[in-house]
Amino acid sequence: MKRCARAKAKTHNPKSIGYIYRLPNELLHLVFTFLFLSEDASDSGSRTAIFGERVLVLRWVCAWFRTIASQHNRWLEDDFDFKDLFPPPKEKRLPHKLYIIAGYIITLLDDRTLRSCLGQRSSWNFTSHQAFLAVEERGSSFLCNTRRLRVKDVGYFLPLMMTKFGVFTNLTSISITIPTSDEVAINLDPIAKLCPLLEDVALYDLCTYRGSLERLQHVTSLSVEMTNSWDDDWFEMLGFTDLLPVDSASCLTRLSFRIQEYSPLQFKLQDNPFDSFVALTDLTIHEFHPGLFQHITTTKISLLNLTIDLHYDDELSDYSEAALLRLLSATSVKSLRALTITGETVYYFDFSAVAAATHFQYLENLTLDFPILDVSRCGFAEMKNLKFLSLWNYLGEWEDEEDPKMAEKILELRKSFESVFGNRRQKSTRVIVQETYLTSDTHRNVYFDLLF
Repeated sequence: MKRCARAKAKTHNPKSIGYIYRLPNELLHLVFTFLFLSEDASDSGSRTAIFGERVLVLRWVCAWFRTIASQHNRWLEDDFDFKDLFPPPKEKRLPHKLYIIAGYIITLLDDRTLRSCLGQRSSWNFTSHQAFLAVEERGSSFLCNTRRLRVKDVGYFLPLMMTKFGVFTNLTSISITIPTSDEVAINLDPIAKLCPLLEDVALYDLCTYRGSLERLQHVTSLSVEMTNSWDDDWFEMLGFTDLLPVDSASCLTRLSFRIQEYSPLQFKLQDNPFDSFVALTDLTIHEFHPGLFQHITTTKISLLNLTIDLHYDDELSDYSEAALLRLLSATSVKSLRALTITGETVYYFDFSAVAAATHFQYLENLTLDFPILDVSRCGFAEMKNLKFLSLWNYLGEWEDEEDPKMAEKILELRKSFESVFGNRRQKSTRVIVQETYLTSDTHRNVYFDLLF
């Protein structure tokens, strides 16, 4: 008994404990934070060493370090992804395929302390199907707080993963990027069936699909971007209406589409699906598609915010320009509060033709990212509620800010806006005029930023 007592006393003697073990948990947590922020050793030039994620290395030191590391905020960062815990495949290093990623993550998740920490996460990111399947297998106890899910670059395992989305029982936001290189065909039905509480849905690089989002009842925001890798011999037509959460017609407020002109989508022009979306106020259109433009032009709803962002190699054709003019003259846009038209494709678009047909009397914010040659013909004077106007112009090469000729041109341009906005009762309209540019990497100078 005396021998055991002496051994126990010796074990708990503070002088026998290393200094780092005397630190309180909060201070050690802070030390770990600085360690995580320091330069990553895996970026060194060593061709033989295998480097592990620091938070894992600390867990290997001792039981106390494992507990502290398992409670660290590193596991709660918004961009955290289990795949980032593993070394990237480099020359003479073990490639990802030689790691049993799923098995290792399952072992990690056997740690009750770590599961408790991960249970605080409200969002998850997955760029590895192995990581997803491991979390799905162990996650029923710590995924109940998950509201947002992002899935990207998981290859042809995506359809399998989608059948297991039901493990996220309280999911309200989902973002899926479909791997175009693998030509993955997805089924939309599991999204509607397994995630009934979704409010925000984003599908990127969408290719061929089946099923429908129709049964989703709580969606307030939907973003769909189709792939641009269609083959010339593509023959399968896809239903556009299948992409719309029809049962959310009373609550959907924001829509965003990127649908290329040659996308094989079938639009039923005799029945406009947008008419039922009575709550829709914000619409963003990337790229020109005649069917989509026609639906927006003929719909009976009234939009409040419209963004048209057209980026592709060619200029507007006569056909697409006429479609754009019809859309901007439609009844659905007459009550707009905010309008943005941008993109290299509309560089030579004549906005005065729009002003001749639509006065936008309720418009408050207007952004035109293309040159305006004649301010007096654009209908700005009729926009009585306009509070913000941003547009481009070109006055020649800007070589010197003190160039007197450039100063005269800017003064003349400024006077043209004063003639439009100067007679208003109170200074309430901010006008920004910037230099035009032809390439995205060219710096734009601001000619003036004034309040009229």
